[in-house]
Amino acid sequence: MKTLGKVIRTAVKEPLLWFMSGAAILYAINATVNPTENEDSSYTIVVTRDSLLRYMQFRLKAFDAEHFAKTINSLPENELDQLVDDYVREEVLYREAKLLQLDQNDYLAKRRLITQMEFLVRGLEEQNTRFEQGEIETFFSENTQRYNQPATLTFTHIFFSGPEDQAKKRALSRLDLQNRNNAPFSSAIGQGDRFLYHTNYVKKDLEELTSHFGEQFARNTFALPRQPETWQGPIRSDHGWHIILLTEKNAELSPALEDIWDDVLEDATLEKSHRQFEQSISSIVDSYSVQIKDQLQLQKSP
Repeated sequence: MKTLGKVIRTAVKEPLLWFMSGAAILYAINATVNPTENEDSSYTIVVTRDSLLRYMQFRLKAFDAEHFAKTINSLPENELDQLVDDYVREEVLYREAKLLQLDQNDYLAKRRLITQMEFLVRGLEEQNTRFEQGEIETFFSENTQRYNQPATLTFTHIFFSGPEDQAKKRALSRLDLQNRNNAPFSSAIGQGDRFLYHTNYVKKDLEELTSHFGEQFARNTFALPRQPETWQGPIRSDHGWHIILLTEKNAELSPALEDIWDDVLEDATLEKSHRQFEQSISSIVDSYSVQIKDQLQLQKSP
């Protein structure tokens, strides 16, 4: 009786445990009242609206009975028939696997059950995630860097490869020609040597430029002034020399919360529901007692 009292007290304090306990009791009652429906070895598959709703939610890993009820109501007849066929196929294969006792001492089967339990708990937590006044603002202020948009450049370039001195000399000669002809942005196409990546770079940040040209080129290019009508360089990269036409520079942008509210709300919801999920799992684990009987580590020989 002490154990039962402990379970009841814990369940009252922990809504998730109360739900789990209630579900187990309802399952036991249902198995007693309707033994045929719960007999996996039966060769009769009973398809009900509730069974299809449960099937859809677990298959799509989303627990929203009201949403899926509306979905079922709106399905064309052929799609509803297909849904029933899919459910029946899965149920038949499950029962046949049980008859062959494939679920006994099978770690993969154990993992699948654990995964189902985690889906159930996570779905409940996602549905019940609520925020207090000012909680979203606090989350945003603590994660501002996540939403900052980095500084970017827009430019085109002409690439020159080969021996160091010759490549730089060719780049200087082409730079003079481009500026004397007031060559536009589009003139870079087909000029110079073939470059491994792109000719035009539109609103690219330091990280992407570093991955294509090397860190020194990226930093030197970001240090240049915006001159949309004047070619600049030559600038050394990890691949050779380049002359560039820098037409746009955008500074790092820190958006206001109201401008990205939906994104912040989604991130905050995911983070909080995951935290609640871990807390719920810990609560369930804490409701069990653990006994360690064997010596877990062998003593090393001196």
